Amino acid sequence: MAQLGYGITNNKLKELGGELAQTLGIKSNAKPLSNCWLTGFLQRWKERVSSVKPSAL
Repeated sequence: MAQLGYGITNNKLKELGGELAQTLGIKSNAKPLSNCWLTGFLQRWKERVSSVKPSAL
């Protein structure tokens, strides 16, 4: 998506992270990931991933 110029919302990022965790067997329930998880994820990967608010072109 980034190569096409589209960003990803925080909610979509949490959803994708939850799906990956279930696929890998790390998480067993369908409960969505928390905002604390999102903050930690963005902190750990701050060199490669960023969250910005979209603006009109």
